[in-house]
Amino acid sequence: RVECWVRVKPTNNFAQGLIDVQDDLKTINIQAAKEADTSETNNQKTSWSFKTDGVLANVNQQLVFETVAKQVLDSLLQGCNGSIFCYGQTGAGKTFTMTGLSEIFDNRGLVPRSISYIFNHVQSDCQRSFNISISYIEIYNEVMYDLLPHSFKNDSRTNKKQFEPLAIKELDDNNFVVKGMNCYPVTCENEALNLLFEGEMNRTISSHKMNRQSSRSHCIFTIYLQSHSLVHSDNRYMMSRLNFVDLAGSERIKKTQSKGKTLEEAGYINKSLLYLEQVITALTESNRGHVPYRQSKLTFFLKDSIGGCCLTRLIANVWGEAKHLFETVSTLRFAMSMMKVREQPTINTYVDPCMQVTLLEQEVTRLKRELALHDALNSSNNNNNKRTTNNYDGLCEKERVNIRQCVKAYVEDHCDDIEIVSATQVKEVFSAFKSIYQESLKATNDAYHSNYILLNAHDPNIVSMLQAVGLLGANAAAATSVTVAAATAATAAKTVAAVVGDKKDDDKNVKQSCKLCGF
Repeated sequence: RVECWVRVKPTNNFAQGLIDVQDDLKTINIQAAKEADTSETNNQKTSWSFKTDGVLANVNQQLVFETVAKQVLDSLLQGCNGSIFCYGQTGAGKTFTMTGLSEIFDNRGLVPRSISYIFNHVQSDCQRSFNISISYIEIYNEVMYDLLPHSFKNDSRTNKKQFEPLAIKELDDNNFVVKGMNCYPVTCENEALNLLFEGEMNRTISSHKMNRQSSRSHCIFTIYLQSHSLVHSDNRYMMSRLNFVDLAGSERIKKTQSKGKTLEEAGYINKSLLYLEQVITALTESNRGHVPYRQSKLTFFLKDSIGGCCLTRLIANVWGEAKHLFETVSTLRFAMSMMKVREQPTINTYVDPCMQVTLLEQEVTRLKRELALHDALNSSNNNNNKRTTNNYDGLCEKERVNIRQCVKAYVEDHCDDIEIVSATQVKEVFSAFKSIYQESLKATNDAYHSNYILLNAHDPNIVSMLQAVGLLGANAAAATSVTVAAATAATAAKTVAAVVGDKKDDDKNVKQSCKLCGF
């Protein structure tokens, strides 16, 4: 299932007694303040309990990264898609969690830390080559824009009305493509960070009573990874992507006191978040056949990024003050719904068409040689050049064992020939010959060394001692080695030792001992 974490925004006015985080750091109990007694009956719920995957209260950015993002990044590098969402009311710290503060290095958010983590892994991986690309879009008032237009290279600044809207087109295979969206390849961490910072400068922000820099759009920063194996030269590669989704904050007009353009933006934000909740609800219903992805641009773009084959994580940002209590409850309810969504991440493996063509051409060439050899063999066997149906695939283990038995019988003169009908069999026959020869050579050497001792005739000490006892003549230095039977090696050693003590007394005994060896 989707994992959901709650991050509580630090505040000096934390609602003690109303919001209670349990010792397990997973359970949050909320008790609404009781209203003054009235004559009217009020059945509104005033207490809630939420069990999450963890509560991140008063923690730094590094701990948030290690807790939430690291597992998703490891999965991304293995070829699985991933998504990290930040959801919550306006001003609860979603953008700070996602991108952080560029002015303070320790306060950088999930995105810059993830970029650094990915490039550190790519540079240390010696088994795969990686291609990395970046895209950054926003959905503002139900219109999709590219935050990295081509003009960003010229460092130009334009307002949203001058940006070209993007269009989403659904493909026949149930996937989709965003027409006009730029995807920039990057080769180092600095290039990726520059794209992130450029996109941040193009985001739509506004000010209202609750947030001086409120995001007025949903922003999605995507990292694309394509990797090829450097160990196996096949035509397969892995492609994965990771979406960082910074959702615009849900707003209560009464609190934000939005007017004019800001009020219109709030309407679009709340409507798109409502559609997102409907999609989440549909995904949790097992009997639901239709999921309303097409209701908004946001849900359409994220149709394959919520559960399913994608590893998804949600950070529910809450503002732990009493005046924001019901917004906190609403955020946690959404998190509970998200936790019911099932997921089963899968590795995305594809076939490189160019490499596939090359491999097929090589296969055609091999099969032509195979047929030519087959025709030649049949012609020599007077089969009227008639081709038979043969298996040109690789040999199975049973066929290899059978060929080895035939070769062994041929070597031991138990049969006169070996039937060969393909080049694959020829290759296996030669391999069997080589294997049998190496095994026979090893057995011979083992038996030889177990019965004999080899003495180096180029060693002057050994030569002089053997000459002293008469085992070698004057021309023995030209020999490469001398073999002495193991049965008389001990006697010869004693004799050589005796030469040092009293050579004359033992010459006859030594010569008699060595005659037993055939010297």
